[in-house]
Amino acid sequence: MKSLFPLATLFIKMDLRNRAFLVPSFIFPILIITLMSIAGKADGARGSMSYASFLAPGILGMAYAAVTLVGLPVMISSYRKKGILRLFKSSRIPMITVALAIFVTQLFFMVLQTILLLSYSVIILGARFSFSNTSLLSIPVLLVGLLALLALGFFVSAFLPSTRSATMVGNLLNLVAIFLGGVFSQPQCGLRSYNL
Repeated sequence: MKSLFPLATLFIKMDLRNRAFLVPSFIFPILIITLMSIAGKADGARGSMSYASFLAPGILGMAYAAVTLVGLPVMISSYRKKGILRLFKSSRIPMITVALAIFVTQLFFMVLQTILLLSYSVIILGARFSFSNTSLLSIPVLLVGLLALLALGFFVSAFLPSTRSATMVGNLLNLVAIFLGGVFSQPQCGLRSYNL
């Protein structure tokens, strides 16, 4: 377990150099929320809720799915293709430590996505969120959802032999998750604020 955090740091550095990971994980969600917020302003008022306030949680979920359903399978299949996983198997580092390091890396990027996207929404787009005492109850639900997405990403990457197939299947699953999750559906009439 001593090698877990140095290994996670190595994976973080490798992902930060990968443009194919950074674009769908960070740049695309910020671009989408910006364009949708500008288009939503012309659509009219939604009570006291701005369109950026309505969109931010859904776009954040979409960004989580991009990391777990697209980024993780592509990363693991590229490590498999380059022989990095074979090197880990031949080293003294147990494979469970490698899997945990990948898991910690993905959680790190999800926390970073949350901070960046919500900060951007509040500071630049003027989104407003109200917090109450029950807001803390959403944290376990969010963690269970993140763990489920990570498990699905690991499951998908186990069966896909190439980076190209991982990209196609990951994007397909991400698209299905976006539409089934209701990211772009209209808020209910009478909804005045969004409680996190």
